[in-house]
Order: sequence, then structure tokens, then C-alpha cells
Amino acid sequence: MTDNDAAVNRLVALMPNTDKETHRKITETQTRHRIKLVKEWAIADASSVLEIGCGQGDTTVVLADAVGSKGKITGIDIAEEDYGSPLTVGQSMQHLKNGDIGDRIDYHFNTDITKPEADVYSGYDVAILSHCSFYFNYPEDLVNIFANLRKKAKTLCFAEHLAYVPESKDQLPHFLALSIHAQIQARVGSQRANIRTLFTPDMIRTACENAGWKIKREFQVETPELQDAGWEVSDLLRIKDQELMDAAKGDKKWLELIKAHLQILKDVRQRVNHCDTLPTWGFVAE
Repeated sequence: MTDNDAAVNRLVALMPNTDKETHRKITETQTRHRIKLVKEWAIADASSVLEIGCGQGDTTVVLADAVGSKGKITGIDIAEEDYGSPLTVGQSMQHLKNGDIGDRIDYHFNTDITKPEADVYSGYDVAILSHCSFYFNYPEDLVNIFANLRKKAKTLCFAEHLAYVPESKDQLPHFLALSIHAQIQARVGSQRANIRTLFTPDMIRTACENAGWKIKREFQVETPELQDAGWEVSDLLRIKDQELMDAAKGDKKWLELIKAHLQILKDVRQRVNHCDTLPTWGFVAE
């Protein structure tokens, strides 16, 4: 067993619902990926970290381990505590809070970091957005959050799936799925969808610059084994015609366009051997 394997096992043991083999394997893969991200960000011991979009705590637990007993993680999420399944985000974070490193973790749901009442969250060493930007309802949300965090932290760390030209044909289904999800949500505006807005690296760089941050270093992490591609492709291939008709709201041209894109996705998925997750692109800014 390598040191990294030992770290993964130790952190997975702190996560909820890992007594079931299938869920444990998912958690192991997701945790291994987030260990890579935290290493790229070079989170220092004893750091104070403000995590935006903490969700179920997949990144939170790795951050809490990285900062050590003298560090502190504050998780913020705009979602309600009952969001998510099979466990809600509230249940998952409370499990972490009750665990061995829970004294390093605070979390607050139903909280918009850009609102005046969130000004109490300030003075952090690092602010982090880890795989949460696609949840934003509007592109301008990213600029607003980056600008707000300029007043709350010294360093900004970011990571998201690379919404760009796939590097291999096995990544093409994931790329298409991200685009189709975003097109559907642009019309539907669901507050519970996982993919609501799509950002390219250039869009994110511009938002960062406009908010007053300067990117010091960029990185890319290859993790094709992440389950995200499979989840997002499967969700689309299961979508019912009636759901699309409801979303179209009488716009037949849009309906036929989305159906064509879904057919392309189905054909591509049948032609590739694997459904690989796109790389993760990230940066550190000051």
C-alpha cells in the first residue's frame, strides 16, 4: 500500500455511507481525485479555508486533513440542507462534523456568499471553489463570487471539469453531455440540476481578472476514472420526451435541436469503448 492509498483509506473512512461496496468505490475515486487537487493548490498546514459550494463534503474532508489540527475549514453552500441523494448535503456534512476531524469544520447551507449578511466570513488564508461552478444559475454569478472573495481571502483556488475540446474520443460523450445539460437548463432554469451553466477556461480567466485576481499558476489533472461522465451521460439518455416537450414550451425548433443533440450523444456513446471524465482544470490566484 502506498502513502496515497493509506491517505485515501483514512479519509474515506470518515465519509458517510461507505459501508456499501459500490458507494465506497465511488468515494475512493472521488477522494483520490480531490487529494490531487489539494496538492496542486498547495494548501498549507494551519490554514484557514473558505470553501464555496461545499456540497456533501467531498473536498471538505481532504481540506480538513490538509490543514491539520490548527487549521479551519468553513464550508458555504447556497443549497438547502435537504438537497442531494442518497444522503442530503446536510446529513453528509453533519456526519463529517461528528467525526474525528469535525472540530476543524464548520458549514452553512442556504447561504449566498455575495449577500451582505455573509460579510461575517472574512479574513481567510484561502478561498476555494472545487467542482461547483457548473451549479451557478448565471454566468455573472462567477464574476460576483470572485469579486466578493477578493475581500474575504488572500488566495483563490479553483477547479472544474475542462469544458473544452476533448483530448480523446472517450471524453467526447462527457463533453457533449455538459453542453446539452447546459442548453436544457438555460431554458428550464431548474434549481436542482447539477449542470446549469457552462464555463470555458477563457471565461473563467476573464472573470478572475475582472474581479481583481491575478492567476499565478494553472494546472490540469487527468482523472478519466471519475464517475461524473457516466452520471451526466446516463441522466440525459434517460430523459423522457415529455420532459423535453415541457422544457420546449411550444418551441418546436428548440425541441428538435435538443433531440438531435441527444441522438448524437447516444450514437457517440455506442461507438466509444469507455465514457471517460474530462480532465479537471484549475488555478491558484492572488
